[in-house]
Amino acid sequence: MLNNLHAEEMDKLKVSKSKFARFQPGDAIDITWRFCRSDPRPFKDRGIVIKQTKKGLNSSVTIRNVAYGDAYERTYMYNSPLVENIQIYQKAFVHDGKKRVRRAKLYYLRDKELEHSTVSKKGLYSNKVLEEEGVTDDDTTKEDPEGREDN
Repeated sequence: MLNNLHAEEMDKLKVSKSKFARFQPGDAIDITWRFCRSDPRPFKDRGIVIKQTKKGLNSSVTIRNVAYGDAYERTYMYNSPLVENIQIYQKAFVHDGKKRVRRAKLYYLRDKELEHSTVSKKGLYSNKVLEEEGVTDDDTTKEDPEGREDN
């Protein structure tokens, strides 16, 4: 009886949740979610996938990122009505997009420095790399979309 109900629910969810992108551990993803169904504004969270479980209705993904100098991990259920969208920010983020990760669970990122698990608007570049290239924070944040200069 329960197996029949579980199979029916999975059939319904395959149609509605097929819009999510396929990703694997080591990819950087963006998740759009709501705190509760009545909340008018969605939240966006970005991080590295460190764990992915595929157990039918109980499938989930755990992401890791750094905010204000502290690392955090957050687990999202795929089939939750609060998760609106999952998009790939960058494939193979852990190895700078050069090769895929050969582990299913990336718990070793917990022991590394915070720079290794930081996903920011600048992408792969840390502040040290930007300084070596001669790019300042003002150059990356104050871009005019029309290309005009301020006089």
